[in-house]
Amino acid sequence: MIKEKFTKQVQEMLNVFELMESEVDETSKKHEILQNKIDHLLEATLANEVRNCVVHSVEQIENEKLREEIEKISNDSKDFQATLLK
Repeated sequence: MIKEKFTKQVQEMLNVFELMESEVDETSKKHEILQNKIDHLLEATLANEVRNCVVHSVEQIENEKLREEIEKISNDSKDFQATLLK
């Protein structure tokens, strides 16, 4: 009787441990899936940030070139007007 009771308790404990193990496995799989999604989102965000930085840099360079061109045209125009007024 004691042996049967002890065997039953041990079996119940084993069942609990097996259930906990399967829950841990399932949780680990979910965590891995979630971590992969997080990594993918971080990569996409980083790629987007890099792209934005490149676009911003190109825009600044183009704007500087346009400012220089406008300044050159303005100076040429002033020089031409000065020449005409002489």
